[in-house]
Amino acid sequence: MLLAHGVLQLGPELERYTPHTITAPEELRLEEIRERGWAATVEELEVGLNAVAAPIRGADGSVVAAVSASGPSYRLTPDRLAEVGAALVAGAREISQRIGYYG
Repeated sequence: MLLAHGVLQLGPELERYTPHTITAPEELRLEEIRERGWAATVEELEVGLNAVAAPIRGADGSVVAAVSASGPSYRLTPDRLAEVGAALVAGAREISQRIGYYG
């Protein structure tokens, strides 16, 4: 999420942690993540672990943090990512408003 919004920058190489880790920068689909409003990972950092994240914005609209949820892949299945993503977007919006973002 932070990478999609330019808060973090890519290094010259992306490290592989599992067979599912995306290592080619062009495969990250950062524009799609920005448009959708949330990002997900399916067993990319650790086999058996999935996660979803949404951006928190500061008063000026820039992304200052992210809120995320992670869980074992048998509970946080790929079919549930959109549902969890929507809940995180709603929570991130509320947090953003509480710290001064009203866009």
